[in-house]
Amino acid sequence: MQASLFDIGVPSFDPALPGLKRQALGDGAWVDYLPHWLGGHEALYQDLARGADWKQGRRLMYHRTVNVPRLTAAAPSEGASARLLGAMSATLAGHYGVSFEGITLAWYRDGKDSVAPHGDRIGRLCDDTVIAIVSVGAPRRFLLHPVAGGRSIAFSPGWGDLLVMGGDCQRTWLHSVPKLARADPRISIQFRAMDQARDWVMARDMDQPGRKHGDRRYENYRREDLRSGSQPG
Repeated sequence: MQASLFDIGVPSFDPALPGLKRQALGDGAWVDYLPHWLGGHEALYQDLARGADWKQGRRLMYHRTVNVPRLTAAAPSEGASARLLGAMSATLAGHYGVSFEGITLAWYRDGKDSVAPHGDRIGRLCDDTVIAIVSVGAPRRFLLHPVAGGRSIAFSPGWGDLLVMGGDCQRTWLHSVPKLARADPRISIQFRAMDQARDWVMARDMDQPGRKHGDRRYENYRREDLRSGSQPG
């Protein structure tokens, strides 16, 4: 990582979100983008890289278990970075009218780390899903692919950029971070509006009165609905 390329001041952001621009994707899906929203992002990157409880996930692929090609962690719950992320979350919640209860981290350490095209699991729970991503560290290619086929849309978030996917984006578009021959590290800070999933599940409860809260199988299913949305995508 070339330190000269990074902003190493005290982390700060403008809660007014000046310069935020929306790109309509069609069928109710959209993406917002604001370059360099977080100033001093390198200090936050260094703190998260050193202090977060990073875990190496495992998954089944082609009848064998392999490492997930990135590290993941929950956001810190105390300290300066926790307060900064909390303030960012509150600003985004006020702007988009949702509560970002879930904050998770994904660390793409080099070009070998990646995530395949997918729609975030919380998007399967409700029609209007808002997921915000703040990227600290080096820019990394981020692709949006239309489910129905067609041309992909490319972004290169990093250096404190803000990217927000909303509307029906998680159902009608897939997003990915492809592998590269060479890439400097980037940490993706993901803010998820878990109350959207909770509201959807509650509405489903009312529409399906036969599913009672006292039924253990349904309670387990309901908890999995909410928990699945908190996994990094």
